[in-house]
Amino acid sequence: MKNHNQNTVSDIDQVAIYLRRAKLTDIKVSTQELIGDASERRYVRVYLPDSSSQILSVYPEPIDPNTLPFLNVARLLQRMPLPIPNILGLESDLGIIILEDLGKVTLQRQLQHTTTEHREALYIEAIELIIRMQQRGNDLASNAYFPFELAFNFEKLMWELDFFTQNFLISHRGVNLSTSEQESLQEEFSSLSHEIA
Repeated sequence: MKNHNQNTVSDIDQVAIYLRRAKLTDIKVSTQELIGDASERRYVRVYLPDSSSQILSVYPEPIDPNTLPFLNVARLLQRMPLPIPNILGLESDLGIIILEDLGKVTLQRQLQHTTTEHREALYIEAIELIIRMQQRGNDLASNAYFPFELAFNFEKLMWELDFFTQNFLISHRGVNLSTSEQESLQEEFSSLSHEIA
């Protein structure tokens, strides 16, 4: 298995096991680790011999398809319907969701490199999708879907802010916070969370 760039996938991790299971190690397949979001997931693009590709969403541990928020929200968005990547498969024990690859061009990049008319059309399309999400969200509201049970109370806000501190400030940005700085940050977060909740 060759890798597409220097961000390689280790042979001992879940991705390598998935590629072996899917019988993709015997053919010309390459992988590319993608820049992640602020979560514990990592994303890997798998380039297949037929010039297509797929995205692996890799969780740090096994997943339960019945309780995983990502899959629950995907079912809701499909019912609206909104254009989201198709789920091509699951390897629950490996913590992997195989997703349709929607390409490398983000909306932000497209907006920066297009004509005024096309930019306006993209904004209109985005607004129409938001309207559909709001309207269909009201129609489909049910405790069967995770977003309708989620409340941004004090505990949830504090969890989110702690996650931000650990995964963005410390892990991603490499900020070294002293004990007093961490305590000050927690006090500010606590005050903010009480005010918002």
